[in-house]
Amino acid sequence: MTAAGVVTIIAVAIAVLVLAGYLIGVVFALRRVSSRLDEVATGLAVVADKTAPIGPVVGQINRDLTTVAGRLHTVLTRQRAPKAPPPPKPRTPTTPRAATTPAHAQPELPAPWVVAPRARVEGMPNSPADR
Repeated sequence: MTAAGVVTIIAVAIAVLVLAGYLIGVVFALRRVSSRLDEVATGLAVVADKTAPIGPVVGQINRDLTTVAGRLHTVLTRQRAPKAPPPPKPRTPTTPRAATTPAHAQPELPAPWVVAPRARVEGMPNSPADR
C-alpha cells in the first residue's frame, strides 16, 4: 500500500469518527428533549383536568356578553341614526326694538336673571374684572 492510500484511509476513519461523535451528541440531545416533552405533556394533562370545570362557566359568560353586545349595538345605532328635526316652535309676537338700540346689544333679562357687575378683588391676579 502506498503512502497516499494510508493517508486516505486515515482521513476517512477520522471523518467517520467525527460524524459518529456528532450523531451521538444529537442522540443525547434528542433524549433530553424527549424527556422534557414528556414532563410538559404530563403538566398539560394536569392543567386540563384542573380547568375542566371552567368550561360551562365560560360558556355562560360568553352567552351573557353576546346579549350585552347586541343590546349595546342597538343603543349605539339608535344614537347614530339621523333624528328628525324638531317641529318649529310657534312664533310669539315680539315688540320691535327701538331704533336707538344697537344690533349687538344684549336683550334685557328678567329680574331674577340680572347679574351683578364683576368687582375687582385687590391683590388677586386674574381678577374677574381684569378679563
